[in-house]
Amino acid sequence: MRRFFIMFLLTMMILSGCSASKDITMPMINDIDSVQYVMPLESIQIPPLNPAEKRDKEIIEKILVWLSKSKVLGYKESFPSKSISPNYLSVKLTNGKFIKISPAIHGKEIVEVTTTPEVFQVLAPELNDWIHMGWKQDLISQKQ
Repeated sequence: MRRFFIMFLLTMMILSGCSASKDITMPMINDIDSVQYVMPLESIQIPPLNPAEKRDKEIIEKILVWLSKSKVLGYKESFPSKSISPNYLSVKLTNGKFIKISPAIHGKEIVEVTTTPEVFQVLAPELNDWIHMGWKQDLISQKQ
């Protein structure tokens, strides 16, 4: 019976795309070309953060620290969504690839890190708070 239960759990994890062994390789500051704060439902456009600029680099480093302290909760294969996502960060890497960092729909302290073709869910409360509200202090006050 116990063996059947373990096999059932493993099968469900495989079918749902979950794994406990997956890990994220976080980018370093030198890997980042720019970071764009995207607001799909707003008319405001925030200029991208450039790691060559001192103040922008400080903000990007703060985001990277939050990511490095985060705990990976799981991952799944990405799939196209028909809904408009909330505000998110679009990180353009120097190799031309992109990473999307957005608040998770189901958790106040969870963010989703999309590295095509996978979506990692990570526990990162400070980053989640920053994406929701903290960005205003860093991004709007800095550009004035």
